[in-house]
Amino acid sequence: MDFGTWPHLLVVDVEGNGATPPDLVEVAAVPIAAGRPVPEAARRTLVRPPRPITPFATRVHRITNQDVAGAPSPTPPSR
Repeated sequence: MDFGTWPHLLVVDVEGNGATPPDLVEVAAVPIAAGRPVPEAARRTLVRPPRPITPFATRVHRITNQDVAGAPSPTPPSR
């Protein structure tokens, strides 16, 4: 397969707090060029959710309430 012909892509991953519905706790992105990740351009940011991260979610993604304590809170959508 000739990955050199692929378009540039951006792979995005999100993690939640384990609530229903889940609140965002992390967004990560890595660009893909010529079919290969560009790790030096990868970015991630933590978000402090309005509800605590559940123990189950912490076991899955290893992000704790302490990790997000100083992170920005999401801006609620305007109505």
